[in-house]
Amino acid sequence: MKNTAHLATPAHACKDSYAIQYSDKASWISKLSRDQRLSSNERIVGIVLCDYFNTRSSLAWPTIETLQNAAGVSKRTVIRATKQLEACGYVSIERARGRGQNNRYRFVHITDENASKSGARPSAKLNKKLPERGAERDKTIQKRAKSSASRCHERPPKRVTDDTQTKRINKYIKTTSPPEKSVPTPASGPLKSQPPSKIRAKFILKTDPRWDRLAELKTKRIGKPPVVFLLGGEAGASFLIEDLDAISETAK
Repeated sequence: MKNTAHLATPAHACKDSYAIQYSDKASWISKLSRDQRLSSNERIVGIVLCDYFNTRSSLAWPTIETLQNAAGVSKRTVIRATKQLEACGYVSIERARGRGQNNRYRFVHITDENASKSGARPSAKLNKKLPERGAERDKTIQKRAKSSASRCHERPPKRVTDDTQTKRINKYIKTTSPPEKSVPTPASGPLKSQPPSKIRAKFILKTDPRWDRLAELKTKRIGKPPVVFLLGGEAGASFLIEDLDAISETAK
């Protein structure tokens, strides 16, 4: 039986052949996603970059365009994010020196100790202390009140006298109101009663003895016989008072 002990590979030798374990990547992403020094876009770029690290060499060399398309951000955001990841101690970057070459990103193992003591220099944007909303609102209100008060003192309001206002109102009434109609004033003195309107026609029944004579006169005057109509259930026609007076004089 052959001795094959020398062919067996030790467990630590197998582990040492990989510079990065998948557990290292998971821990790296977990710490990166909770790092308050990084913005949301910088975290996304870091997570995308972690997928390109070679587990044996711990290096990654994706192009800027590759990271841009995978993260869904702009080229400028990718450049800024990689610089911030390096500043926070997550990667070390070997810049490309020639045209057509890519940056080389080296994976850095992050522990709780070196994460807190790393020489990371957070961006000035994240390091800036934001004012409280309430205090900022109060300052804005005070500033606006001062500016409005200064404007009021510089330009006092124009005062309009009663005479000027009255002239404006009268001018407006003259230009907008319709012309007044002249109404004749009644003559002075007691009112005279007007005489009742004079009746010029009268209804005569056909049974009236004057009918034939009146019908003859009306036919001669208008060229056609009188129009007969009913009034109170009795037939008759309308004749002028002048015709009635003429018949009366003839009868006398």
